Amino acid sequence: MAFDHRAHLALAHAAVTELGLSTALAQLPPRLGAIASDAGAPDKYHETLTLAWLLLLGERMSRCGGGLEALLARHPELLDLDLPARYYRRSTLASEEARRSFVPPDEIGAEVPAEEADRLLALCRLIPTR
Repeated sequence: MAFDHRAHLALAHAAVTELGLSTALAQLPPRLGAIASDAGAPDKYHETLTLAWLLLLGERMSRCGGGLEALLARHPELLDLDLPARYYRRSTLASEEARRSFVPPDEIGAEVPAEEADRLLALCRLIPTR
């Protein structure tokens, strides 16, 4: 069974729903990193992308109640694998630093509403230091 993007979103949605965003940000990334290592693919884990997706999902969940399907219907951009590129330079995401540790958004695109950008940047304060 493939663990595709939708499966990652479902896992993240369940974690945020059950644990709350702050706890999910603290607990889910190290677990995913361990799973990747145990599977012999530690390079599959990317700290910044993992936390960025949790932040993006959590930010939208705060504005839209209901389950995952309702969230995706209201925010189909969550299905776009390039969504983080609206908030980051591609070179940042490709860096070894971003793979190993969280790097905050460094280039928020003009298509991102200012209120959304402000909410997302505020949520970055929830990310625990590792």
